[in-house]
Amino acid sequence: MSGYTKEPWIYEMEETFTGGILYDLRDTKNGSLLWYGRSASLERRAEVEANALLAIAAPELLEACRQQHKAIDTLFAMLIDCDKTFLPTRSGKPWEAFLAGNAAIAEAEKGD
Repeated sequence: MSGYTKEPWIYEMEETFTGGILYDLRDTKNGSLLWYGRSASLERRAEVEANALLAIAAPELLEACRQQHKAIDTLFAMLIDCDKTFLPTRSGKPWEAFLAGNAAIAEAEKGD
C-alpha cells in the first residue's frame, strides 16, 4: 500500500464555544490535514479520542498485520515440511486467523 500518508500522525482536539468538539489528524512532518471531524457534545469526547488514537495507529497496525501474515504463512510451510499430511485449511483457529489477516490487509489496501 503506498497511497496513504506515512506516520507519524498527530491528533488535535479543541472544544468549541457551543460545547462541541473539533478534532483532526495531521501529518507531523508537514502539518497537512489528513482527517477532520466534529462532535456536537462533550459526552462523546472519550469515543472521539479513542477513534483518533486508533486512526493514528493504523499504519503500524497494518504493518503488524502484514508481518504476522508472513509469519503464519512461514509456520504453515514449516508444518507441511514436517508432516506432509498437514493441511492448513483444516487447522482451525490458525487458518481462521490467516484468513482474517488477509481480509484486513485487503480492506486496508483497497483502492491502491
